[in-house]
Amino acid sequence: MKTQTFNLGFIGHKALQFQTLFNEFTPKANEYGYFLCFENITELVENKGVIVITNCFEDEKDFNDRLMVKLLSKI
Repeated sequence: MKTQTFNLGFIGHKALQFQTLFNEFTPKANEYGYFLCFENITELVENKGVIVITNCFEDEKDFNDRLMVKLLSKI
């Protein structure tokens, strides 16, 4: 399993909201070694964003597809 990091951009510090959205995954590795962790980042004091650290998805497109489905189901 390859650990990957994806940057969700400067959308505010929303790591907790994203972690809740993906409640089937945990920030620490489960019994199968899979994890999904969202972390708030800050660059240049004002630019607040979120990164994803995971080994649950094939690639960034796979993650983004799952993210879109989850976000759309919340509307």
